Amino acid sequence: MENMKLIQKAKLAERYEDMATCMKVVTEQGAKLSNGEQNLLSVAYKNMVGGQLACTLAKSAFDEAIAELDTLNEDSYKDSTLIMQLLRDNLTLWTLDSAGEECDAAEGAES
Repeated sequence: MENMKLIQKAKLAERYEDMATCMKVVTEQGAKLSNGEQNLLSVAYKNMVGGQLACTLAKSAFDEAIAELDTLNEDSYKDSTLIMQLLRDNLTLWTLDSAGEECDAAEGAES
């Protein structure tokens, strides 16, 4: 089945949203899923949800850290702002990669 080849390629590339989209097509065909297909569906779902959760947690940590910056001494402030910049950059990348609603909302709130 062509969809299964695409799903396997998406899994290898860690493109879980694409994997889930292809799995949706497979499930909508109405045929019973094989054990392998069920496992692929599970992998796609867990990784999409996990990515959205990681993005939400990172955004929350970022917001909490921003609130604490004013209380730091100069050395800690410099170190913390560097870490914050890296976290913000990662949030931006995760948002672009996932295109999930939660990450999009988190990135929009940051701006």
